[in-house]
Amino acid sequence: MNASVRIVLTGPESCAKSALAIRLSSICKGTLLTEHSRDYLHARGGVYGPPDILEMALHHAKLLDALPEYGQLGILDTDLLTYCIWYEDKYGGTPQSMWELWLQRKAHFYLLCFPDTPWIADPLRENPRDRHRLFQKYLHALDSNHLNYNILTGIGAERFTRAEFFVRRFLKNLHNFNADIGVPYKHLAG
Repeated sequence: MNASVRIVLTGPESCAKSALAIRLSSICKGTLLTEHSRDYLHARGGVYGPPDILEMALHHAKLLDALPEYGQLGILDTDLLTYCIWYEDKYGGTPQSMWELWLQRKAHFYLLCFPDTPWIADPLRENPRDRHRLFQKYLHALDSNHLNYNILTGIGAERFTRAEFFVRRFLKNLHNFNADIGVPYKHLAG
């Protein structure tokens, strides 16, 4: 693997993204990038507005830019797509600059977490009843931008086993990796 490869766990709240990212980064010996927004919001008592989402996205972009450029695997517990969908869902039309920020730093592979896991309450979580609607927004964004992804289902160990399978399959197919376009030739969605 010459170029660095980024794999993102994405999707609605309370879908085990953080736990999966930690386990996958350990097993695959990848660099873990945790979700910046939790620290940001915790420091502000969970209060935020549109400028805060943009600020969190810009900071997250800087963290992405600081990841190694060559020969590394990055496992990301969310990426800039989450900020775009979050902004759109809370305030209407996401600024085009945020979408561009994401597309300039899009990952090579996404694990889109289906909301079949039990909701776990958390003071920073907001959407216990509409995770399926939000899931559709993530699905639409990944499909409409022709990105590589798998939908991740299952609970507990079953979910992790599937995540590991999808990641290992993706990494195995890296011999088809085209560094010029930044995505594998083979589409792994489905």
